[in-house]
Amino acid sequence: MTVKFLVALILSAFVTPAPAQLSNGGVLPTDAEIHGLQTLCAGGNVKVTEVNGRLNAEIMAWRKSAAGAAVSFAKKDLGAVIDKVKSDAGLAEVTKSYVDCVSNNLQRFLDREERRPRPVSKTGQSETLVRADYASDLDIRKVGCGEAESYAMQQLKSECGDRYVAVTGNPRCSGTTGGLRTFVATVDGECRVR
Repeated sequence: MTVKFLVALILSAFVTPAPAQLSNGGVLPTDAEIHGLQTLCAGGNVKVTEVNGRLNAEIMAWRKSAAGAAVSFAKKDLGAVIDKVKSDAGLAEVTKSYVDCVSNNLQRFLDREERRPRPVSKTGQSETLVRADYASDLDIRKVGCGEAESYAMQQLKSECGDRYVAVTGNPRCSGTTGGLRTFVATVDGECRVR
């Protein structure tokens, strides 16, 4: 082996690609996680090696196509991939059980990712307010920040879709000075499953 090859091999062991993202902010399982599930499901059974190459190829192709998809689509596509592998007439029952085990664990992984809270942050801006219309700077700030936070919350709700928004800190608000004022508020939160 050449020195270049050894260096490349050593570096590749330490550099792991970022996991592929799902559209809800979750991630797909990494190669190491998939290998761990397969080892767990195999339980030392050597008969499963007959299907491992095909199963690995199908799972890697699935993972590539599922990147950026909604979890529901990724799960449906995984089911189709597993059915395709299991449809091999020559597959022994123990091997089919192994494939089911890997599939069930990958489905659980996706379920967990689907339920994981997603951090979100949105900024809203108030309408332009006239200082003379308010009794004090505190009053105009209260109204302006309230409007800006309301707009930010609307954006958070839109971003979270069918999940609910949990605010995870105090909104931050700042405004301009002078006779005409606008306020900008940032609200941090998480999109959570009910």
